[in-house]
Amino acid sequence: LYAPMMDASPSVSKCPNCYTFIWINNLESIESVKEGEHASRLKSLNLLDCMEAIDGEEYGSVQDEKYLRVKAWWLFNDYLRESKHQESELDKRDDVIKDFYKSNLLRLKQILNLDNVNEKIQLAEVCRNLCEFESCMKIINELPANLDWLVQKITAACEVKNSFVIKLR
Repeated sequence: LYAPMMDASPSVSKCPNCYTFIWINNLESIESVKEGEHASRLKSLNLLDCMEAIDGEEYGSVQDEKYLRVKAWWLFNDYLRESKHQESELDKRDDVIKDFYKSNLLRLKQILNLDNVNEKIQLAEVCRNLCEFESCMKIINELPANLDWLVQKITAACEVKNSFVIKLR
């Protein structure tokens, strides 16, 4: 997962023994690891784990849901970026993953906060990924002047109707 804006430690993990989803903030500390002892590290969810957690509504708040949905979106984008898939190849992919991807983006459109600049940028990218180029352009044209470099990159992608992952930095 290439997501420098994401927390280094996951907010949610999956128990390797019982496969239960565990929200780290909901855990209660019962003992500490002593110096020299080794504790297992929590692992980040993979795309299929995120899909399972979202489908099973394994979240307690809209913030938790947003965390899972953004993580799933980024994981899917990493998959596309790393494998350099094109649209024709993506069309051959499993319909379940494609359907999830689209429904995930549609739900993100509903829960991202336009009052938050970072989420406004995410919303623009969600719209672009959904081929809603006019909506994307409307959103990015409302961004502050210090983000002109970003507006230029996203505008260039919209002009050529590119709905795929682009490098922003």
